[in-house]
Amino acid sequence: MKNLIILIALLSSSFSAYSSNFSFFSNTPISYFTKEDWKLSKEAQNAALNQGIKVSWNNPRTGNHGVFSPSHMVSSNGADCRNLKIMNAANRMHEDAIYRFCKLENEWKIV
Repeated sequence: MKNLIILIALLSSSFSAYSSNFSFFSNTPISYFTKEDWKLSKEAQNAALNQGIKVSWNNPRTGNHGVFSPSHMVSSNGADCRNLKIMNAANRMHEDAIYRFCKLENEWKIV
């Protein structure tokens, strides 16, 4: 669960962290993500949050994939917010969780 919180934070921020050491993600699906996986995942996440529809992503080169399933939009302290169920799979590992995102300064952020 803690690893998924870290994933969401990474997905919600820039991808400059690619060059970082991801050893603390060992034994999680995202520890096997490539730069291309992160890009596909981020695009799917934004589409799901912006459009309010379930969006899947898949990288045929790596076999890694995931699904973003948003809830309906609600207003919280003047911001548009959604719960987002996230499922990621890589290297025969699956992980899923639900987190709340709000659109702050025109960007979706986990709250």
